[in-house]
Amino acid sequence: MTANIESSNDYLKILCGTWNVGGFQPKEKVDPKEPLDLSGWIKVPDVDFIPEIIVLGFQELMKPIESAKRPRVLVTMENSSKIVDGILYENWIPQIKSNVEKIFPNEKYTVEVVHRYFGLGIIVLKRRSNNEVKVLHSSTQPGTILNESNSPSYDIKSISIGSVGTGLLGFIGNKGAVSVGLELDVGLSEPLKPCFIATHLHAFPGLNNFVERNEQVNYILDTLILSKIEKIEADKSIPVNDGKESWTWIFSKQLSKNLFSKVQDYDITFIMGDMNYRLLQKKGERHHNQVSSFVEQNKYDDLLVYDELRHIRSQKSFREVKKNPEEKQSQPQEIGTRSINIEKKNSKDSELLFNEQFESSDFKKSWDLINTLIDNNPKKLYNPFLGFSEAIIRFPPTYKYKITKEAPYVDYDYKTYGKPVFSQKRIPAYTDRILFRVQHAKLDYDKVQYWQAYNKTVINVKRYGTDRRIMLSDHKPVSASFVIDWKLLRKFNIDFPMVESTKGIILEFPKEEAETVSKDGENEPLISSTEKSDLIINPIYITIMKAQRIIIKCKTLIINVIVFTCLLFYLYFFDN
Repeated sequence: MTANIESSNDYLKILCGTWNVGGFQPKEKVDPKEPLDLSGWIKVPDVDFIPEIIVLGFQELMKPIESAKRPRVLVTMENSSKIVDGILYENWIPQIKSNVEKIFPNEKYTVEVVHRYFGLGIIVLKRRSNNEVKVLHSSTQPGTILNESNSPSYDIKSISIGSVGTGLLGFIGNKGAVSVGLELDVGLSEPLKPCFIATHLHAFPGLNNFVERNEQVNYILDTLILSKIEKIEADKSIPVNDGKESWTWIFSKQLSKNLFSKVQDYDITFIMGDMNYRLLQKKGERHHNQVSSFVEQNKYDDLLVYDELRHIRSQKSFREVKKNPEEKQSQPQEIGTRSINIEKKNSKDSELLFNEQFESSDFKKSWDLINTLIDNNPKKLYNPFLGFSEAIIRFPPTYKYKITKEAPYVDYDYKTYGKPVFSQKRIPAYTDRILFRVQHAKLDYDKVQYWQAYNKTVINVKRYGTDRRIMLSDHKPVSASFVIDWKLLRKFNIDFPMVESTKGIILEFPKEEAETVSKDGENEPLISSTEKSDLIINPIYITIMKAQRIIIKCKTLIINVIVFTCLLFYLYFFDN
C-alpha cells in the first residue's frame, strides 16, 4: 500500500499502547503545570498518521493492597453522564490529554472509555470527525463499494466492556485482563468490530510459570465476556464532546446475545500488556551480562532466539473448540468440550509455523532446552495464541530497569549519552507485547499459516516500538501503529482473498469439501455451511471453567487447611 492510499479514509488507523506503571500515580507525584512527557509512547510513524482510535492499556495502576481495597471506583465524568473509573481517570486522563493535544494539535479527541479492574486499566480515545458523513441505509448489502461522498465515519455505534481475573486464588484481579469492544460505522449495514484486551499475566521465570502464563491466556480468551454500554441521546445539551450524548450502563441477568459478547464475536482482536514472557536464560550475573551485551550492540535478533513467547507461538499444538463432534479417532482427544490439536514431530527437527525474525536453526537450538518436556506433556505446553501475529521487534527488552523517583522522570539525553540501565534483580526480557489477529468462524488451527499471512495483509503495522527515556517504572511503555484495510475482511466479501506469506509465497484459503450423505436420492451437506460462529456464550460451561480454575489454584491451600484443622482437632481431643 502506498502512502497516498493509506491516507485515505477507507483505511482505519489505530494506535495501541501498553505500560506497566509500577503503581506510579501522577496525581500525587506530578506537577499539573509540568505533565509527563509521553510523546515517545503515544508516538506515530509519521506526521500524516492520524489515528482514529487511541487505545492505552495499563498494568499495576495501584499497589496490590490498594487495588484490592478499591477494585473499581465508578464515577460520573465531569460535565458529562459517562461512567468512568475515578482513579484511572484522575491520574492518567490529564496526562494523556495534554500529550495528545501536543502531538495532534489540529485534531480533537474525546474520551470514550476509562475502564479499570483492580490494577488493570484501559482507556479509549476517539478522534472527532470534522465532516458530517452520510450513513448508508441499513438495507445496503455487505461488500458495497463506498464512494467519496459516503466514506466511513468510524463513529462508535456501541461499546462493550469486560474483565476477568486470573491472579490470587485463580480469580483475583491482580492478574487478568480488561477489554473494550467497539462497533464502528463504516457506512455499510454491518459495522466493523474491533476488540482490545489489556492483560497482565503471571510473573517470574521458570517452566512452571511459563505454563501458567499459557493457561491464563487460554482462560482469558475463553471466559472473557463483554457487556454492552448503550449510547442514547440526552434530553438536553451537555457541554461535553460538543454534542448531545449520554452513556448509560445496561445490566441484565439474562445472557442476551445483544447485550453480551465474547472475544470470538469480533472481527479483529488486539491483545496487549505485561505478558511476563521471559528469555530462556539461566539466572546469574554471567547471563545478565550476556543479555546486556547483546542490547548494547543492538543484537535484538540474538535475544529473540530465546524469547518464550516466540517459542510457544511457533508450536503446532493448539487448544481450540472442536467444530465437528464426529471427528475420526486420529483427530485430537477431547478434554471436556475442548481438544488439543497436536501434530507429531521429531524433537530434533521441529518445523516452525513461521519465521518472522530469526534463523530457524538458531531458534531450534534454544528450543531444545524444553523441547523434551513439550513432547512429553503437550497438554500443558500448547500454543494459546491461535492465529495471533506480532510485528518485528527492533527495540531492546522492556524489563527490568532501574527507576528514578525524581521529576521529570525522563532521561532526555538517552539517545546521546545513555544506555539501558537494567536492574540486577532479573534477567532483562521482552515482557510487554502487542499482538493482533483477524477473526472469522472459518479460520481455525488447520489454516493457521494462511491465517497469519491474512493478518498482516489486513493489518499493516507501521511502527512497533518503545520509549526508553521514561524512568518512572521498571517497565518501558510499548506502542504500535496499525493501518487496517477492513474491506479485505471476509464479512465484506464473498471469499477470502489471496495473501502473501513472509517468504513471498502466495497463499489461498484452503478449500473445504463438505461431507455428504444420501437422503431421498439427494446429497446434502453433513455440516452446515453457515458463516455464523458456533461459539455461543454458555454460562454453565464458563462457570465450570472458572470453578475448576479456582479449585486447582486453591488445592494446596485447601489441603493445608484440612491438615491444620485435623491437627487442631487431634490436639484438642486426644492430647492431654
